[in-house]
Amino acid sequence: MSLVTFPVILFYMLKDGHHLPKYLTSFFPKRAQSSFQETLQDINAQISNYIRGQLSVAFAVMIMFGIGFTIIGLPYGLF
Repeated sequence: MSLVTFPVILFYMLKDGHHLPKYLTSFFPKRAQSSFQETLQDINAQISNYIRGQLSVAFAVMIMFGIGFTIIGLPYGLF
């Protein structure tokens, strides 16, 4: 079931995902909307930082393994 629903949800999130924060904010009372928007922005920043950090770690590991494979003489260590 999830193999069918995942592509559908992914399509709509990519197509209309930028409308989602405004839509979710509309469920909150006026006095809480600004706080909720700030929370969404904080969540977005944290997720972005996490992904950026994971990509940095993956790149560093790739470089270290490539150098290590080249040092031990493994064919195609870098490429």
